[in-house]
Amino acid sequence: MTSDKAHFTKLPEPIFGGDSIRDRLNDEYLDGIENYIDELHAHLLTIQKDETDARGEFAEDLKKLASAKPGKKRTNDETQYQQMFQSRMKKIKSRRKHFRQMLFDAFDERKKLIESMGLQKREEEVLRRKLQKLVALDNEPVEKAPNLVDLFFWVYLIFQVITCVIYWVACDYSDDTNSPPNMGYTHRSANWYTIWVHVAMLVLAGFSFFYTFMRKYAYSAISHTFLITVLAAQWTILHLIFWQNVDDGGDWARGDLTILSLIDGYYGATACLITFGFLLGKASPLQLVFLTLFEVGFYALNRFVVLMVLDAVDIGGAQTVHLFGTLFGLGVVGVQTLIGQLLQEDKERLKEFEKDKQSSYVSNIFTLLGTLIMFVMWPGWNAAYAPNGSQYRVVVNTFLAITSSCIMAFLTSRTIRAGKFLMFDIQRATLAGGIAIGSATPVVVSPGGAMVIGLVAGIVSVLGYAYVNPAIGYFKIHDHAGVLSLHGLSGLLAGVAGIISTAIACQNDYVFGQPVEELFLRGGSQAGYQVLCLIISIGIGLGGGIATGVVLFFLDMLAQYVPQVAEPEKMLYSDQRHFHVPADFERTIVPSKVR
Repeated sequence: MTSDKAHFTKLPEPIFGGDSIRDRLNDEYLDGIENYIDELHAHLLTIQKDETDARGEFAEDLKKLASAKPGKKRTNDETQYQQMFQSRMKKIKSRRKHFRQMLFDAFDERKKLIESMGLQKREEEVLRRKLQKLVALDNEPVEKAPNLVDLFFWVYLIFQVITCVIYWVACDYSDDTNSPPNMGYTHRSANWYTIWVHVAMLVLAGFSFFYTFMRKYAYSAISHTFLITVLAAQWTILHLIFWQNVDDGGDWARGDLTILSLIDGYYGATACLITFGFLLGKASPLQLVFLTLFEVGFYALNRFVVLMVLDAVDIGGAQTVHLFGTLFGLGVVGVQTLIGQLLQEDKERLKEFEKDKQSSYVSNIFTLLGTLIMFVMWPGWNAAYAPNGSQYRVVVNTFLAITSSCIMAFLTSRTIRAGKFLMFDIQRATLAGGIAIGSATPVVVSPGGAMVIGLVAGIVSVLGYAYVNPAIGYFKIHDHAGVLSLHGLSGLLAGVAGIISTAIACQNDYVFGQPVEELFLRGGSQAGYQVLCLIISIGIGLGGGIATGVVLFFLDMLAQYVPQVAEPEKMLYSDQRHFHVPADFERTIVPSKVR
């Protein structure tokens, strides 16, 4: 018999061409095909061994029959051995044919994939990649770190030194923080600590997990959220001290720091984190520091005009934080998108990273964890700035609104998503009620009114993601985190609800037993100032975002043309851009045809 071992002991040489590996998913899939071919190869070698064994056993049987006496029994035995041998060989040939066909199909698949990927020197690339996995390092060794890291280091260091000096010179503790020993934890400053914990948990833990939905961006989402929060919190406190001195008539006294000051810092950080939702996977840490510094300045300005000059009421920051942060981010990405289109940005190159912005089963679970943390902490968030005597009413109304939006988010999602829930809707729209009740509304509405606001917010948020997000997508503005549908539309709804509820409440002298003048500094004309609050927050948020977007564009241009700050090839939606990742970061996709 002529051996056909040559057909399967050596793989055919692939056809190579192109410049470099550009698609990691296809690259890993090609590894899977290689492993699949190796398995088929092993099966064919096993079949060849079975064939050799069968022929050897048949030869032994014939040898035994040759020594037997001629006769009918010998003839019958010989016929039986031949039939058994032929049956066995038939099965072997059938198996060989089956696995050969699978092998040839795999060869064709590999050839097509290689040609489409345009690889060059495949063997060297595979060896290099396997070595990287063994040492669990990124493509760039540590000793070849780009110069951008140095610039990042110096920018943050200089900023932190300046911040320390300002705190040293301009800040002090208030009398509230010097509690006499006999007052203990009953002192009023201690009462703020619980609220501060709620706010801190919502901002740090809630937003960190909330932004982990991209399957390869969890390191960056959590770490950048952490970095933005601490940077913005420090900077916000200083800005608010400055504007407080302006409001006091220019008496430049040292700022008194209290626990409420720390809550102020987290509120400013939240506006920056909402804007960060538009830039997930695209902004570098260096861009984020400038984004944070500029946005905190505009946030503090807006807060000064709205809350200190106009005496508007925005208890939960629905307009000064959520709506402002959304429009600021929309302005930033709008400018960058417009400039990118004018400069004819390489769209084909950007498509390479589309797969990495998708979510996975596990990443969606962590995002839902962030949703649950926010859900629990939101009543405390809204109650932080509540007027005296209304704090508990704000907590109750926030709870009723956010639970109502949760129910409507589930119902609306199932209704418009072909009878099934969409996890994106559940992760985001369930929180809409907490934002929508966060203006002047929670101190004046009844429990039933709070629930109605929550119901409307849940519906609006789900419909916003279903219809508004695709609409802005036509303008090449991508909102992967659903910022517009959650924070933007809910903040706008909160502004409208605040205007209406305030106008109704101000027709009476008392609201739930409290004088109107005690709740609203502008008394019966408060509704008009709520209208101005909404308009000014929209204007400063959008205008500040556009201005900051221009600055970030020039920063990006600087990074491209100045060698000292040049960044390596940009990888979007991936932790590999800024982190050393473990060996299992890239998972090989192995076809499972061989059982």
